[in-house]
Amino acid sequence: MAEVKHFETDIVIIGSGGAAMAAGIEARDAGASAIAFEKAAELGGASIISGGGCSIAGTPLQKKNGIEDSPDLAFSDWIKWGGPSVDQVWARYYIEHSLHDLYFWAEGLGVKWIDMKQQEGNSVPRWSRPENNGLGLMTHLIDGFRGRGGEIVPNTEITRIKLDNDRVTGVEGINSETGDKVVVTSKAVVVSTGGFTSNLDVVLEATPDLNN
Repeated sequence: MAEVKHFETDIVIIGSGGAAMAAGIEARDAGASAIAFEKAAELGGASIISGGGCSIAGTPLQKKNGIEDSPDLAFSDWIKWGGPSVDQVWARYYIEHSLHDLYFWAEGLGVKWIDMKQQEGNSVPRWSRPENNGLGLMTHLIDGFRGRGGEIVPNTEITRIKLDNDRVTGVEGINSETGDKVVVTSKAVVVSTGGFTSNLDVVLEATPDLNN
């Protein structure tokens, strides 16, 4: 017989891919409790079956291979390739933080960067690949989250974000394995479901001002 399972946490994370686990690790390091809910039985989302590569400028791996790179060069490449539609503020922020907040941060979790690929739009190789591709990257991120006390609940589809006077108070969902209803009370919700940005209907439902 199906039951109602109650959870209480500071932060609810929907999904268990790269963005989800990074958010969970940062939440735990900041002292917040966090629970991630994954719709599938397997963890890692699309990230775990991806190539796992990341565009990072000025890495030790580049220098080891005699490749001269810098945030300025990467930004110039980005603008030339992306054209007028580029969000220059975001691009500059990402590039300037990619070395310390991505490359070294991931190394601190046990990720090993092993080689690079030359990708379109880049004047030098800067697409850095981790050992064992996405599987290697996500294994370390998942272990890093769990090792900090983070919890991951699989087989659970979140179906509703709870609101109280326009304030997010948690989520509700269903466990596909047991049929149990899941009710979570939280201070914040992080939505990291990957395909959301590729679903125009859902994007416009969540941000109707984009219709203007």
